[in-house]
Amino acid sequence: MSQNALRQLTDHQHTANDSSPVVDNTIKSAIQVNSNSVPFSKMERFLVVAIGLCILTMMIALIFIRTSNAQSQRDIQDFATKTTKVTNKNSKLQQEINELSNSGRLLQIAQKRGFKLQDNNIRNISK
Repeated sequence: MSQNALRQLTDHQHTANDSSPVVDNTIKSAIQVNSNSVPFSKMERFLVVAIGLCILTMMIALIFIRTSNAQSQRDIQDFATKTTKVTNKNSKLQQEINELSNSGRLLQIAQKRGFKLQDNNIRNISK
C-alpha cells in the first residue's frame, strides 16, 4: 500500500512538471524575441538626428566661445601690462619734473646766468 501511495505521488509530480511551461534559453529564442522589436518611426529618426545636430552645434559653439574668451583675457592682460608701464613712466617723468622745477635749483641756475632775486617782484598766484 505504501508503494501504491508512493507511485501515485510520483505520478502526480510528473504530471505537475509536465504542465509547467518550458523556458527555452537558446540563441534562437533570443533572436526571435529581439526580432519582435518595433522599428523607429520617421519622427523618431528625425528627432534623433535633430538632437544630434543640436549637440554638435553646441559643442562647436562652446569651443569657439572658450577660444574667444581666452583671447579676450590675453588682450586684457596685455592692456593691463601696457597701462602699468605707462603709469610707471608717467610717475618717473612727474618725479623728474618736480626735481627740475625745484626752487633751489632754479635759483642756482639764475645766479649762474647773472639774475638776482628781488622780493618786491615776487607775486603769489593761486589757482
